[in-house]
Amino acid sequence: MEEITAAELLADPPTPYVRWELADDPVTRGWRYGDALVVEVARTHQGCHRHPGTTWVATGPAPSLSPLLEGLARVEAAPDRLSLEDVGITPPWPQEVLGRWTWMWSDRLPPPPAVPVVEVADDAAIDALLDAGNPTSWDRPGNRTAEAWLGVEQQGRLVAVGSITRRGSGVGHLQGVTVHPDLRGRGLGVAVSAALTTRAQASGPGVATLGVYTANTPAVRTYERLGYRAPHRFLSGPVRPATGS
Repeated sequence: MEEITAAELLADPPTPYVRWELADDPVTRGWRYGDALVVEVARTHQGCHRHPGTTWVATGPAPSLSPLLEGLARVEAAPDRLSLEDVGITPPWPQEVLGRWTWMWSDRLPPPPAVPVVEVADDAAIDALLDAGNPTSWDRPGNRTAEAWLGVEQQGRLVAVGSITRRGSGVGHLQGVTVHPDLRGRGLGVAVSAALTTRAQASGPGVATLGVYTANTPAVRTYERLGYRAPHRFLSGPVRPATGS
């Protein structure tokens, strides 16, 4: 097991996830064993899926990842939260899995949208559509974190929408892609996602990223058709240290 400093991790990121997704986070250190990697992030705020406390992001194949985590459990305090690659292993601490999600990225230009997609500045219309089609979305106009909201309008009504947030690495991260429940299955989500991807890739390193619930198979397949790759599927949630640890 090799410990890696934050400077080493960020100077030569070993995986696309570290390179593109963790640039905004206070990475403190990491550990490597074989093809497995654990990165420690010391987050100090809550909201926008950034939880306070220490988070470990653990990736790699089971034969390397399981012994790496077991070794860390013997010499390090348990993290507050764990994002564990879904490779069929049990972590050395009880974990409450609150999210099963897939991280995806693309540097491939998608096909053009099949319907017109426009920039949307009507916060009330965006919120109304999110309330109808994606009420648990934390990505809202009021957060003022989005570079842009893009959407599809029909007969003067917003029927599909999504946003881009620009990460510290320069990549554009897709969020909040939503289609009105009455109009799903008509390609509107594909159109918005394609337009968002093109916009995300238009600046910075030319890379778009996103996270999607793993169980949302139609969405995962849609993003794969648009050129996205899915190197990581995570089980995320708080860790409950064993009594006496």
